[in-house]
Amino acid sequence: MHTCSLAMDANNTPMIAYSNGHDSRLARPASAYGLSSGNCGNALPGGTNPYFYCTTLHSAHDSDGVLGQFVSLSVSPSGLPMLAYSEDIFNPVEQFLWVTYQSYNSYLPFIKR
Repeated sequence: MHTCSLAMDANNTPMIAYSNGHDSRLARPASAYGLSSGNCGNALPGGTNPYFYCTTLHSAHDSDGVLGQFVSLSVSPSGLPMLAYSEDIFNPVEQFLWVTYQSYNSYLPFIKR
């Protein structure tokens, strides 16, 4: 099971937090970063470049488990994304709650529990 969460910033620009089971990612229109094209997603009708710019926030390819089975996204008063997501490890059995927020152009882990 993979989940996603959608939020809009103050400019009504969408932010999408999602997971593929191994990576927790954030997708925003490339224009939100001042870019003319993105690195993921489809092009807009009539366009040739991907519309979204996707950032991997946390990768767990070396883990025996699932990352981001539950994802929640909110927008801070300053317009920056804040995400909470789970990590389930199968061997040994462990569960973690991760909270990540954007601070300017980087993403910092805030809580690992």
